[in-house]
Amino acid sequence: MFALKLIYHYLLNHTMKAKFILSVLCIVIMSASCSKDNDSDTPENDIIIGTWGIFEYLEEDGSTNAVDPRLSENQITFLSDGTLNSDRLDDDLNWENVGNGTYELTAEEETTEGEFIVFELLINDVLKTEYGNGEATFFEKVRE
Repeated sequence: MFALKLIYHYLLNHTMKAKFILSVLCIVIMSASCSKDNDSDTPENDIIIGTWGIFEYLEEDGSTNAVDPRLSENQITFLSDGTLNSDRLDDDLNWENVGNGTYELTAEEETTEGEFIVFELLINDVLKTEYGNGEATFFEKVRE
């Protein structure tokens, strides 16, 4: 509180200097508050870009099946242009980061309006997709 009173009295007694100092201070504060563009939200820099391999299936009854994520038939590749490559999927798919570690996959030519697959980033190198019946598939990142 004392510091504020001291600044107030200084500004009252040194009007021209105070205006200059306040102007410089405002410019510095405004410059500091303007951040550069955050490139982490652009597809080119998204953490999901790379090849992911299925390492486990969670079945409807709660049992799990481990698989080898290094086999190409168990892999999907998220590309920086927002598309997806996979031997497992016939459709041409696009992916989108919808925020909070959630990704949506949609077919380029949707057959059913609003149909999409949701991937959830659990930790940096684990993705999960759930199906309405309690089944889930877990992926780990195998290549950048």
